[in-house]
Amino acid sequence: MSVQLALPDAIADGRIKPLVFASITREPSAPDVPTLAELIIDPVQRQVAEFLSAESDFGRSVFLPPNVPADRVEMLRTAFEKTMKDEAFLADAARLRLVIEPMTHQELARITAKVVSSPREVVELAKF
Repeated sequence: MSVQLALPDAIADGRIKPLVFASITREPSAPDVPTLAELIIDPVQRQVAEFLSAESDFGRSVFLPPNVPADRVEMLRTAFEKTMKDEAFLADAARLRLVIEPMTHQELARITAKVVSSPREVVELAKF
């Protein structure tokens, strides 16, 4: 469980100040807090940090199997985007203290492409 879910009030009122996020993209709720990769100077080590941090950006993403017809993919994307803006959904999420920070399919595709195209050296260094 993330600190954001466990102690949202502590972050909101400043008792806890995040120093860094392990993700590829900056956290929308804390745009001034750098990502781990942004703090790394060495380009290969930065790629390793991005490779390992990518899972945070995927969160609870919805994926489809290959060969789903394009019209169905578009229908599901549209439904998802509408849900992320639905007032009743957002009210329920707020009541449950859930953080809703959706990404577009384009953003997720960009991150996926980055991870999949990681050089072998980066993948090997990321193993532990």
